[in-house]
Amino acid sequence: MQSPEPASAAAAEPILTPALPLKGREQDEEFSWSGTGAVGMLAHGLVIQGHRFRQIVVRPATMRDSIEAIEEIEKAGGNAATYSQTRLRYEVMARCVSFTNPGSGLVCGVTGDELLDLSAKDGMTLERAADFAEKKLDELSTS
Repeated sequence: MQSPEPASAAAAEPILTPALPLKGREQDEEFSWSGTGAVGMLAHGLVIQGHRFRQIVVRPATMRDSIEAIEEIEKAGGNAATYSQTRLRYEVMARCVSFTNPGSGLVCGVTGDELLDLSAKDGMTLERAADFAEKKLDELSTS
């Protein structure tokens, strides 16, 4: 588990943006686009080190994310070829999502295993956020 960090320590990271839609941001009913990822709010979120994290920023996945997820599974003694496709997807997604607690200013990354602790409702929201981020990447690629 990655420890939460004060937002000021991560201020150089453009992915750590506020979830509230800002003027000029593209958005739909559920997510806004920060320029680097889909920004949204989970119904329940995760409690990490006593802090509840509900706000998410999900950037589009890269080939590097997929390869690193497979390498990490195999380094831990697993066989990525026999891994559940759903579990592998969440291992990749863990590299693309950051959680924020706007009240405390803390930002936290998670592992694929920690993502599995999301409620089913939050898991579906996370999937939609990832789809939204991919859709925005496609739109930017064609403009």
